[in-house]
Amino acid sequence: MVSRNVLREIGAEVVPSRLLLNKIDHVREAERATLRAKYPDAILLSAKSPEDVAALRETIIAFFEATMVEDQFVLPYAKQGLLGDVYANARVLSEAYDNTGRIMRVRGLPGAIARLRRTFAAS
Repeated sequence: MVSRNVLREIGAEVVPSRLLLNKIDHVREAERATLRAKYPDAILLSAKSPEDVAALRETIIAFFEATMVEDQFVLPYAKQGLLGDVYANARVLSEAYDNTGRIMRVRGLPGAIARLRRTFAAS
């Protein structure tokens, strides 16, 4: 596959990826079966099909969420200016408040969560 060769050439073959075979509506069923056998992990898609597009969306979400972690932060009231960083880098699952600040349960990629922790500590 051309795309995989290009990824290898630029040193990005270790980046997680998925093979997407679009315009599958132009392929006969016998050829689809051959493609499924040759590329069992590939996503066969017709962008004209709302069901295929919805399934692709769910696949992408599941792909990225598989590596996400949950954590909890206490954002002191004096540091509420960092709230935008939280929303930009993680999904906020819940919020509560006490006398120390805003208590946030979040879900995000491990690196993003670690960066947020460092940002809070440095501020």
